[in-house]
Amino acid sequence: MLYMAAYGTEASLMRYLATTDLAGIDSDLNDEDGCSPEDGFKIKKPGVSENTEKQELRGVFSVLVSAVRLAWRQTSCDEADRTGS
Repeated sequence: MLYMAAYGTEASLMRYLATTDLAGIDSDLNDEDGCSPEDGFKIKKPGVSENTEKQELRGVFSVLVSAVRLAWRQTSCDEADRTGS
């Protein structure tokens, strides 16, 4: 999901995704080329200058990744509570 957002999603969809149930999504997984979602975002628009749209997308993508990481931590903590670890 993060890769799809990095490569082709508009800011409004990323904002929406950040408000949904993100449990179980690992933001640290790399694709088959060894790239993280953040790497994918960086190469999404190669050669394009830092215009307002790209800055907005970068900010919204960061919020989405943060939301995924928070959900992942909460899921991990909940699992540890259930198993007593």
